Amino acid sequence: MTEQPERYYLNGDQKEGAPDLWFCSRCDLFVSEVHFSEDHHSKQTLSNYEKYLAEIKSLPIYMKNTRGKMRRPANPPNCLA
Repeated sequence: MTEQPERYYLNGDQKEGAPDLWFCSRCDLFVSEVHFSEDHHSKQTLSNYEKYLAEIKSLPIYMKNTRGKMRRPANPPNCLA
């Protein structure tokens, strides 16, 4: 039996199976949605939304380079999109 590739999360993606948790790529943690409106990353040059846009832009290259080791569903829920 083949194991399914690991899920790749972008900043603001909803955790599969846990609708109240969202991925913060800056913290590398799943957090509540309110985390993105609090001042956790005030010293960062990119806003949370800009970070999401930068990640989505580089996603095709990243996925190609992982050669099937990572997966990402089409249009997953994201609190920043």
